[in-house]
Amino acid sequence: MTLPSSGNPISFSQISGEFGDNDTSSLGGYRIRSGNQSYPQDFGGGFSVTGLDTGIPSSGPIKFSDFYGKSLNIVVDFHSGGTETRQNAKTRFSSNNVSVIGGYASKPASTSGKKVTVYVNKTIGSDTNAVNNVALKTGNWDSNTTLNIRIGTSGNVVGSGGNGGRGGNGGNTNGEPGTAGSSALGITFAGTTITNNGRIQSGYGGGGGGAGRGRSVSAGKKSSVFRTQSGGGGGGGAGQLGGQGGSGGTGGNNFNGGAGGTGQLTTAGTSGAGGSESGAGATGGGPNIDANAANAPNGGNSGGGSGGQGGANGFAIITSSGSAPSISGNAVVGRTQTSTTPT
Repeated sequence: MTLPSSGNPISFSQISGEFGDNDTSSLGGYRIRSGNQSYPQDFGGGFSVTGLDTGIPSSGPIKFSDFYGKSLNIVVDFHSGGTETRQNAKTRFSSNNVSVIGGYASKPASTSGKKVTVYVNKTIGSDTNAVNNVALKTGNWDSNTTLNIRIGTSGNVVGSGGNGGRGGNGGNTNGEPGTAGSSALGITFAGTTITNNGRIQSGYGGGGGGAGRGRSVSAGKKSSVFRTQSGGGGGGGAGQLGGQGGSGGTGGNNFNGGAGGTGQLTTAGTSGAGGSESGAGATGGGPNIDANAANAPNGGNSGGGSGGQGGANGFAIITSSGSAPSISGNAVVGRTQTSTTPT
């Protein structure tokens, strides 16, 4: 656990009990890492560790009082390897994918009194159609753990985009709704702080499909035809992965609506075209449309049908706490939801 912050002088046995015995069993041995490696220890993406703990020298004089209030530091690995989906930081810690700073101690059974940095320097995505589903969840840690979620310069924690709604068929038919996007970071451990040097972004809902239209038009003296146009498909929502665009409706003898575009990581999918009387699909939701909107745009109406509703946008952060977490660095992209348990 954390070493005493004041009082009697700290003993070498207390220090080695916290950080492990170093290679030379000396106080000066804590200025370097195991195997005679020097600091800083670089994890990439703008994150490096300059010593055993903040304030413990990695060169020059070192004294017992430098260890007052210090504790073991552990980095959980979400920085190596490729893109991942739906991860839990505590599960990753338990599977031993960690770096113990200094290298003199093993991963502790309990993180109480320890400092844990969950370091993300790659892309972690979520899945579709469930707003409360998150890309990365803190999990539940031992009490008195100091937990920081740190996003490196190449790190992205992003919800997935919802799919665009299908356009209404020829005739007076409604467009179909877009599906919901999902969310980015879920926090279930009180006191978690965030250092964001990358991107934490909501997944966004798919745009609604446009309505179809049908009406009788004159075809000469005492004759008419029933002219039909189908609606355009809604665009997919932005996210990781971006939502698929909705297809245009069918059954238009005068015009068939176009398909919506696929959402990208940071941009909404484009809207599918409607006819002169049928509704166009809506663009998907995305930061380039309205980063903090609750829903993606609705599809266009026609004279005889309604456009589909836009899918719900996810959240950048969902926290079970009643207040938003402390964040330094870049602002998150999207809304924060409190007092809600992420899944």
